[in-house]
Amino acid sequence: MAEDGYRKTLESVADCSGPEFVDRIAATIKEHIRDQAERPQNRTVRRDARMLLAEEGIVADEYLNRA
Repeated sequence: MAEDGYRKTLESVADCSGPEFVDRIAATIKEHIRDQAERPQNRTVRRDARMLLAEEGIVADEYLNRA
């Protein structure tokens, strides 16, 4: 279930920005799993993605904004 949510989030990031940002979000997921020994909630991943895009001046889509 979490993996499906992550897939949707990464697809949304790709639609908004491109592969570089997809890699950066995937890295944050991996880092969270290493540090916390558990998967982050997809809502948290979407929120982080939205903040990253905003920092870069990229407008997030509706899916990311729902987090």
